[in-house]
Amino acid sequence: MKKPHQGPSLYYASDKNVYDALNQSRVDGDTIQSLFSRRNIVCSKRTPREELSSFFSRLTHDYLDHGEISLRLGVIARRERVTSIDLLGVIKKDDLTRTVNKIREELQRDGDVVQISEDGSSLTMRVHYSMVDYKRSEFSQVQHKDGDLEFIRVADGYVLRST
Repeated sequence: MKKPHQGPSLYYASDKNVYDALNQSRVDGDTIQSLFSRRNIVCSKRTPREELSSFFSRLTHDYLDHGEISLRLGVIARRERVTSIDLLGVIKKDDLTRTVNKIREELQRDGDVVQISEDGSSLTMRVHYSMVDYKRSEFSQVQHKDGDLEFIRVADGYVLRST
């Protein structure tokens, strides 16, 4: 038997995963109603949640459904701490720009989105990336995060502030 090249998809949830997710208390009745209304299915607010989630889990669901359920069940993003490092010495702005561009190329190869902006004597790099935690349920495994790297010019080098 040939071994598959990759594991289960992070962007697909089985009918059992959908059923379990819709029965959690963080998914309110309005969310379930909106999932049905997108399919032009009318259902009563008095219908028990278990019955609605059982019926919906047997339907074909798409990425938008997955996103809406994930929004309710996903991990709440906390504000990240900001750290600061002093880079002392003679650092040319061209060298710094070249290094930041190399880092951007490597991150973009991994599928992250990187934006670089210059404002006077400071250079800012914003990174949009995804973290995967396989210990969590299917709807909260992928967490989308933002990271900022800010190089601020000071008298004897740069100050690097980052999340």
